[in-house]
Amino acid sequence: MLAVSGSPQAWEAFLNDSGQTGNSSWFRQFLTTRSPQAATPSTTISSWNCDIRCCQNKAVWIPGGCILCNKQLYADHLQPLFHSCPTDEVRRLTNANVFQKFCNSRIEQAQILEPNAFVRKINITALALLASGLRNGVPCDIRLPHTSDDKARWMMGSNNLHLNVEFADGVKWIARIRRLNANAPPPKVRDYMITSEVATLRFLEKTRVPAPKVFDFALEKELGNRVGVGYILMEKLSGTPLNWNTAGQEHKRKVMNQVADIYLELSRYPFDAVGSLDTPGSGHIGPMVTKLTGVDVPRCASWREFSTRYIIHILNLIQQREIYIQRPVDAYLVHRYLLDLIPIAARWTDGWDATSGFYLKHADEKMDHILVDDEYTITGIIDWESAYTAPVAIAFNAPMGLLPVREFYDREDTVAGDDHVFLDILKSGEGRNFTGGLLPGRQLHRFMFCCGFDLERFWDDFETLFKGFRDSMHVDEGLGWAEWKKVALKRYLWYDEDHLFQFE
Repeated sequence: MLAVSGSPQAWEAFLNDSGQTGNSSWFRQFLTTRSPQAATPSTTISSWNCDIRCCQNKAVWIPGGCILCNKQLYADHLQPLFHSCPTDEVRRLTNANVFQKFCNSRIEQAQILEPNAFVRKINITALALLASGLRNGVPCDIRLPHTSDDKARWMMGSNNLHLNVEFADGVKWIARIRRLNANAPPPKVRDYMITSEVATLRFLEKTRVPAPKVFDFALEKELGNRVGVGYILMEKLSGTPLNWNTAGQEHKRKVMNQVADIYLELSRYPFDAVGSLDTPGSGHIGPMVTKLTGVDVPRCASWREFSTRYIIHILNLIQQREIYIQRPVDAYLVHRYLLDLIPIAARWTDGWDATSGFYLKHADEKMDHILVDDEYTITGIIDWESAYTAPVAIAFNAPMGLLPVREFYDREDTVAGDDHVFLDILKSGEGRNFTGGLLPGRQLHRFMFCCGFDLERFWDDFETLFKGFRDSMHVDEGLGWAEWKKVALKRYLWYDEDHLFQFE
């Protein structure tokens, strides 16, 4: 349960304090007086425990995981007394050449250590024998790179690394393996993400959506897993990642027609809840996988329930000092505002209260998960690890990669974007019954984009986006950030002091 309440003393201290850090005395008071739950240990499973001996607290998500020393640290233990590595914030703010060279050398060392640790952990011989056995003994070759900078062989993304599995008869697979650095989620979450991705890909095999076929998978600690790491052995699809910015209008329209066909295909397979597939071979929906909250938000009966639970969980994590420790008050006010906006956002589009008719949606909106050939024919859709189910208006909204970025941030809702063309394509075919229109679609994108936005690293972008969102919703319209912040402080201080909002 979350009690969203306020302490007049804490907020008075804030109004007279220009600091924003979660380590200041006023914010400590804010955390301990805001609700009884704020003083209790976190029960989240999607965060690491702090690596400092005898510390019972959860590590901070993202900045708490240091890739230089490979430790997970609680907010207090990110201070120099406990942690001497230069932080991302220090690296960004420091221009001294000597210091930058020092930081860069430490980063290079860390980038070497991760692949080296991976080499020691994985049993390549066992993986090759397994793959060969799955194809009735056809020999295969899996080569680990000799150096960490051999990017072509590592094929390392932000969350996974991939190894080519090349068979003697020319068939090619990929071994997809979760990265094991300090920014990776805990083992339970990694296992869930592997299982969910396999469940999603197995579901897609019965559709006409071009996705990789899964041949085998195992979790890291699974009995009988001799490979030493969690993995997915899957088909290697042909094609290259779509680069929308370099595509011509004719090729863009060709891709949009194909994406519309994929939407139509997915619309034939409804699910009964909001969340992520969690059981290979079954249509069962479990907790949704999200970047900020892991798998701590359970499956939900409606999109309104999910949005409410998700935002409240973010508010709890802020109070527990697990996220947004550099801008805790800003993040808290923003998400408290978004919580209030749920009923208004629900009026813009249908489906927020529906308890059936949810459809699979890919979590990546940049469109580089789409593989195309030289003629821009889609050869495959990859990277399904965080796919989720959502109501029609969200599942079949125009991908964010189609939106005109400046207009989207500034709330200039013209019809000049590729998203307008895409919605016209949907309306002209069978998809006319599940497109909500240009403006509601952009409103949904703004709302979802603001939830969990990395505002600590991209504050200027967020400030523009958030103002555009408020203006488009006609709630606190026209206010700059400083003006809005004063309004929000007063609003949530007085409202919450007398009326506790509770959700169980």
